[in-house]
Amino acid sequence: MTQQTLKHRDWVKIIDKRHRELSLKKKKTIADLLPCYLICSVAIGSAFLILSSFIKSNKQEELSAQEKQIIQQYFSKKLKAGRWYLSHSDFNGNNISIYINLPELLPIEEPYLSNYIQNTLCPSRKEHESKLIENYNLLINLFTGPKATSMQSTRCKV
Repeated sequence: MTQQTLKHRDWVKIIDKRHRELSLKKKKTIADLLPCYLICSVAIGSAFLILSSFIKSNKQEELSAQEKQIIQQYFSKKLKAGRWYLSHSDFNGNNISIYINLPELLPIEEPYLSNYIQNTLCPSRKEHESKLIENYNLLINLFTGPKATSMQSTRCKV
């Protein structure tokens, strides 16, 4: 019986010794990895700072309510003479979309239609409105009918 207790004591000593060795090894690995964690966190932090400054510099300022109204009035005045009228306009970030309702679509082929819209509806560089929209994508959409079933679109080059 005494032999069993000796074996048990030896077994407890071995387990205790292993447990101490593992706890010492764990402390060493955490201490060894701390500089690596710091370097990685600094690198990730600086990458986020660089990325956020890049995103902020490319983000376009939104037009004010007064500037939006000036653009809408410009197109409304331009269309007063005929049967065309400004239906509505959308201002989404970098994009300005103007929707013009026509009694019927123009019977002009696409390359000529783009030139026609560019020369007649898009603001020229001399006009005050062109300075408001020079940093935005201006898209003019011509459509017929209440549900805009058929539409012709052109991007203005301002």
